[in-house]
Amino acid sequence: MEKSPVKLPTNDWTEEHRKLQALMLDDLSTKRDWKYVILKKRPQFDTPLPYEVSWSCVQHVTMALIGGYVMGCIFSLVMNMGDQAIAESSLSSRTQTIIYFRKSTSLMHKQGMSFGIFGSILFSYQCPLEQLRGRKDALNGFIGGAITGCYFAFSRRAPFRNYITGALGTGLLMTAFDLLLGF
Repeated sequence: MEKSPVKLPTNDWTEEHRKLQALMLDDLSTKRDWKYVILKKRPQFDTPLPYEVSWSCVQHVTMALIGGYVMGCIFSLVMNMGDQAIAESSLSSRTQTIIYFRKSTSLMHKQGMSFGIFGSILFSYQCPLEQLRGRKDALNGFIGGAITGCYFAFSRRAPFRNYITGALGTGLLMTAFDLLLGF
């Protein structure tokens, strides 16, 4: 009993390659003709492109960075008002005011950067997620907040339980904000 030859499975590329070989055997006498067939008649495949970030996401992240910085500065300025009462009474009021504003500006910058970085990281996950899902709802806020909470736990080299706490806490906070805003 004779065995039949094994037929290897073919995919689209091998079929297209065979068709090209048949075309090339016809009338290709010069090197230029070969280049033409290879470049012009090669099979065209739909290759998936990597996800491209849209310009609106870049704008959202930039606005979150700037808005978070300004909001953090204002928050720090308001929260540091009580420190003025603790100032030393032996100094003149002008010196006390100068010392207060020096401390306030350094704290304002630190607090503003924290708020700005938090907002930009949150929106760098949330905006592409909205585009991928095609919906603008509270689940995007929860997922973006959870990823941001995990990122901050990772950046602080915290133990694993802080990853869970950070993810749930930040995710629920962002969900509450989204529900409050009416998404």
